[in-house]
Amino acid sequence: EYSLREKMLATPEYYTYVVSYAFLVIGPVFLVIIEYICLSKLIARSVRGRKSKFARGVAWFMTVSEIICLGIQCAAGGPLTSKDEKQRDLGGKIMLAGLSMQVGFFTIFTTIAIYVNRSQVYGYRGNKQFRLLFATLYTTIGLFYIRNIFRIIEFSQGFFGYLATHEQFFYIFDFAPMFSILALIAVSNYGFWLGPKGRFAAQDNAEQQDDTKAVPDTEAPASGTGPQPKDGVPADLVVVSS
Repeated sequence: EYSLREKMLATPEYYTYVVSYAFLVIGPVFLVIIEYICLSKLIARSVRGRKSKFARGVAWFMTVSEIICLGIQCAAGGPLTSKDEKQRDLGGKIMLAGLSMQVGFFTIFTTIAIYVNRSQVYGYRGNKQFRLLFATLYTTIGLFYIRNIFRIIEFSQGFFGYLATHEQFFYIFDFAPMFSILALIAVSNYGFWLGPKGRFAAQDNAEQQDDTKAVPDTEAPASGTGPQPKDGVPADLVVVSS
């Protein structure tokens, strides 16, 4: 996408702009979905998460919300790439609505991430083993906010606004955050912790097996401490041969 923008500065072409716009809208969505999957796996690996549908609910809710926002932004693509000025203004407003919704849903995700990290019930509060993972998660969240807020301000100023007509701001507030997110995820990959061969995979499998252990055949007596029936036969009628 960024190389296409460089090409467009030298030789502006309509179709190059369309392809560039598509990459600009669709590309970051895949990075955001990685964040959603990471949080859902963090929830699922805890005892409380394994016993509830919260992890799957978070993943589905955030992914569906991202697809809705993506659909709105894609809908803005036609008017934005129009040669008619009124259509471009309309496309900018649609894009602004999609970006604003995206920030709203992302704020919900951020709130859930902080809750999972700080709550005692998930076991991550004060857990030094996951400190780097949450540091990476929070850093990438902050970079996403920088990028999304920049896009909102850019489209709120209009197609020929100050930010839209000064390319350096695009590289500072869009390219740099996205590149930094890619670098962070590559160096401090969430799969190192949460993947099937991650550093805690054996621990997680052992904990899951503990959760599904069979209940013993014998049960505690309902009252008293005397011998209890076994297989339907009263204990005092069992004959022991000598």
